Amino acid sequence: MHKAFFIPFFFLQCTLVGAAPTADNTVFLLPLECSELLPDNTPFVRFFESVARGRLRQDKTFAKRIFEVVALRDRIQNTGAQAREQNPIDLLIRKTLCFYREKKDPLRLVPYDDADFLAYLKPNLGDLEKKVAEVIAQREYDREQRLEYERMLTQNQALEDAVRAQAELAAEKEYERLAKKARMKAKAP
Repeated sequence: MHKAFFIPFFFLQCTLVGAAPTADNTVFLLPLECSELLPDNTPFVRFFESVARGRLRQDKTFAKRIFEVVALRDRIQNTGAQAREQNPIDLLIRKTLCFYREKKDPLRLVPYDDADFLAYLKPNLGDLEKKVAEVIAQREYDREQRLEYERMLTQNQALEDAVRAQAELAAEKEYERLAKKARMKAKAP
């Protein structure tokens, strides 16, 4: 092969498809498959991040808004309770991207800098941000409510222990009274 025609495969992939390379030299396109049976949201989140990386120079504000959503997603991901359930922000990102994939452009490869995709995402990013804020607010409300219930249960536990001890004493006295009455009845002919 002549040296002038040798183009590294990675460079060819990035330039032909228009996808944003990341630090680990992978290329992200909007996934073609949006089936909810596939539980992995990573390709959607990475594509979303690649849109921000790709728009840094052209639209810093837009990129910053995407990075804020991703930062909130990471914050939730790093909480201890998250290990048992899917990250709700991942699901919101996926639904936003899949809406475009399924309703607007179901078959074509969509790179991070696709003009039609960006025209869709820019006005819809506000809706995504609102939904993310609602999810976080609800999640924090649920967490605070759970802590309040746990505090009440702890307080109730002390009260329960005291009432239970009183009930056991009363039961012991009642048992002794009934046993004494039964003994008296058994002795009487």
